[in-house]
Amino acid sequence: MNSTASRSPDSAIRSRENLLRALGTTGAGDKRARRTLLEAARSDEQELLRINALVALARGADVDELLRATLAGTGDGERAAAVCAMALTRDPAWIDVLEKADIDGAAADLALAREAALRVLREGDLAPLARPLGSVARDEIPRRRFFGGAGGG
Repeated sequence: MNSTASRSPDSAIRSRENLLRALGTTGAGDKRARRTLLEAARSDEQELLRINALVALARGADVDELLRATLAGTGDGERAAAVCAMALTRDPAWIDVLEKADIDGAAADLALAREAALRVLREGDLAPLARPLGSVARDEIPRRRFFGGAGGG
């Protein structure tokens, strides 16, 4: 039996999700890679893929407008991904944006992501972001090299 034909839709989504995240890490400086990530973040039909593209974009420049627009949007998962991406930049300019963000009544994941992001932006350690990012991106792989002992996943 052909392994491609037997793959479930969930398996295909998980593969594409991992590809987007890897593309963000390895292709952050490549214009074609960034264009692919921007397109996925703005228009992919699968929310999980949009979320992972947003997270992957944090490693590059010129995404402030997209992150701000996503945070102001209505999808709590995507808003939480934008918050995580803001934290991954480690740019303290995001502190004011996050403190002013209207998240009253939002999903718990979004509130936890904002709390963790503010800690990261104030203190510099990525460990507080491990669980919220793992939850919002549905990433089950421990990332100890990235988050230290917290690992995520």
